[in-house]
Amino acid sequence: MKGRARGYRVFRWAILITLAAALWYLTQRFTFPAVRDEDDSMLPTLSAGKRYVCEQLSWSGQPPIEGDVVAFLARLSDEERPEVELHFARVAGVPGDLLEEGDGVIVVNGKAWKHHRWSETLGAGPIPQGRFLLLNDNEMSSVSDSRRFGLVDRRAIIARVFPHAELF
Repeated sequence: MKGRARGYRVFRWAILITLAAALWYLTQRFTFPAVRDEDDSMLPTLSAGKRYVCEQLSWSGQPPIEGDVVAFLARLSDEERPEVELHFARVAGVPGDLLEEGDGVIVVNGKAWKHHRWSETLGAGPIPQGRFLLLNDNEMSSVSDSRRFGLVDRRAIIARVFPHAELF
């Protein structure tokens, strides 16, 4: 009888540990995944080679707002690398904002992004519904934002990044 009770306790602990591990995995995989920034396009906000916590849960109903740092998927047009890659940028313009070119720089609702040169991929006028202007914080890095990819579709934005939640 005593051996049976001990075996039941071990079985209960095994079930609890398995459930905890499954919950941790699902949370990491689908709700708060960790992503690695591979380049310096978001310096000083994000550092190359570091991992950051993202949040995906609220993205189903809430659109990104201006100032959010986001992770998005974009297809590079390079013949050598035709695959979709993960990029990071800050939301600089949301649907309805007025996008203009002023003295060769990007202007959103009258605010000039002084270090961000205008690109013909953007097109002047109001930002259409479901599209966002995403700009890198590090204007000296290679361009991996809307100046290269154009206005980014909402479906390509996969998560909000928490810049101060650096993992390692």
